[in-house]
Amino acid sequence: MKLVTRTIVTFVTISGAIVTLISIYNLLKPEASTYYIDLFILSLCFFILSPWSVRMASGASWRPAVMLVIISAFLVPPALSFLVALPGLIRITYKSKDNWRKYLLTFGHIGLGLAAGGSVFYSLNLGGTIEFSTPLKIIPLLLGIFVHFVVNRLISFFIVADQTGINLKKQFITMFREIHWGYLNLYLTSLFTIIAFKELGYLALLLSLFLLMGIFKSTIYYTKLQQLQNTAYMDALTQVENRASYEAFKQQMEVNPYTGTVSMIDLDNFKVLNDTYGHPEGDKILKETASFFSRSLRNGDRIFRYGGDEFIIFMPHDNEKGFECKRRMERLTSDLNEHFKLLQVSVSASVGCALYSGDDSFKAALLEADKQMYQAKAQRKMLDDKVKQKVLI
Repeated sequence: MKLVTRTIVTFVTISGAIVTLISIYNLLKPEASTYYIDLFILSLCFFILSPWSVRMASGASWRPAVMLVIISAFLVPPALSFLVALPGLIRITYKSKDNWRKYLLTFGHIGLGLAAGGSVFYSLNLGGTIEFSTPLKIIPLLLGIFVHFVVNRLISFFIVADQTGINLKKQFITMFREIHWGYLNLYLTSLFTIIAFKELGYLALLLSLFLLMGIFKSTIYYTKLQQLQNTAYMDALTQVENRASYEAFKQQMEVNPYTGTVSMIDLDNFKVLNDTYGHPEGDKILKETASFFSRSLRNGDRIFRYGGDEFIIFMPHDNEKGFECKRRMERLTSDLNEHFKLLQVSVSASVGCALYSGDDSFKAALLEADKQMYQAKAQRKMLDDKVKQKVLI
């Protein structure tokens, strides 16, 4: 997968150089002078607003100024539309202090989206005339905007996946989930601006920019609110949900229960390792444990750091799959112990599982899981003692 993402990112980078050269070449043609004023106004507005951005969960950014880039694909020919974004993109990339490849990658990212969306619009709507006298006349514009969105999101997907090395499936799910009302508002505002531009000219653009500023401020507010909430419910060391999040989850389950398997995981000999090698080594083991289970669980599963070296995992499922989930947790714990052996640490994990049917209290299910965990811990200790006796004999 790394080869695939690297190949696509390289293609986008090379495309950035090609798009820039083609756009500058077309700007020097005599017929391009018709669009000089449009290019200047749109590029100036984008240059001013380009630093405004919100970082999304997947690692991609949402920028309200992108509307100016989107409408440029339909107000000026595709061969020139990239020039609207060029000054602002140089400003954004310069502030990030990246190398020259980042410039070309950014140019390719924006340029390919513009070329795809604008080409669809101009090919279906010969001459690029903005005409909406009948509902069918708007179809080329809708298709062009949709193609721009898809190409733009796909390129963002591969760029972030290449930079972070995250699993492509998880990256796609994260990217898909963050397609929120902010994106819809951005593209709807672009659509209405293009339509209104025919009658109102740059007054339509001014009104749209004020509307986007309001959307941006609202997005910033709710993003910060979500970050604060995540901080309150996230364990700072292991980056899984913390005890406060578990208590909120437990209360929710008492009010609106659903079936699943609750598992209690405890690390054996963890205190000895902590006392012998210090807290940094202990922290490393806790992070390894959380990371191992996080990678192995399904998207709907929940993992909490209950306290110290104890973790709770809840796997929602139908009643019929209780035994299957229990076996899966036991297998994952066994794999984790093998992982600890490879790390050459004298720590192991014990797990206890209990089915929660929704009929009894969730607390009772947790107590049963805790009981099963201590039984597993006792059995493991007996086996270890027998092995030691055989070695001595």
